[in-house]
Amino acid sequence: MGNLSVDQLRQRVRGMVVTPGDEAYDEARKVYNAMIDRRPSAVVRCVNAGDVMAAVDFARENGLDLAVRGGGHSVPGFGTCDDGVVADLSAMRGVRVDPVRRTARAEGGATWGDFNEANTAWVRDYYEATAPHSEEGGYVNFMADDDQGRIRANYKGNYDRLVEVKRTYDPGNLFHLNQNIRP
Repeated sequence: MGNLSVDQLRQRVRGMVVTPGDEAYDEARKVYNAMIDRRPSAVVRCVNAGDVMAAVDFARENGLDLAVRGGGHSVPGFGTCDDGVVADLSAMRGVRVDPVRRTARAEGGATWGDFNEANTAWVRDYYEATAPHSEEGGYVNFMADDDQGRIRANYKGNYDRLVEVKRTYDPGNLFHLNQNIRP
C-alpha cells in the first residue's frame, strides 16, 4: 500500500483514516474480543455512506481484504483483518423510526441500545405533541356508580349531552355502554 493511495483515501473521507504508525492505530484496530489481535493496513472510521464507499473502493482498487465493523461485537473477529482495510462503522449510530410504516432504519454502527433510544424518543415526542390536546381523565366504566362528580369531570362539557342521549334512546339503561351515566 503506497502512502499516496492512503493520502488519496484521507482526502476522500470525512472520518479518520488510521494506519500503522499513527498514534491512534492500536486503539482503532482493537475489537470487542481481546483474544483477536489483527493488524489491518488501514482503519477507516466512517461517519457517513460516502466514507463507506471510499473504504470499499480503496480496498477493491488495492486488492485488499475488507472487514466491516458494525456497532456490536463479533466473537470470532470478523470486524477486523490482517493487512486489509477495516471499515469501522461504530460512529454511524443513527436510527430513524417511521411509526406510520412501522419500520426503523439503522445505520451500520447502531446497537440495540441506539434502536431502543430512538423508539423511546419517538414515544416521548408523540406524548409531548399530543398532551396539550388531551384531557385528564379516567376509565369511567369501572368507576363506582356513586362517584358522579368524578364521572362528570371526566366527560367535561359532554356529560349533560350524554345524559340527554341516554334519556332519549336508552331510558331503561339496556345497553350499559355508558353504565355510569344515569338516564
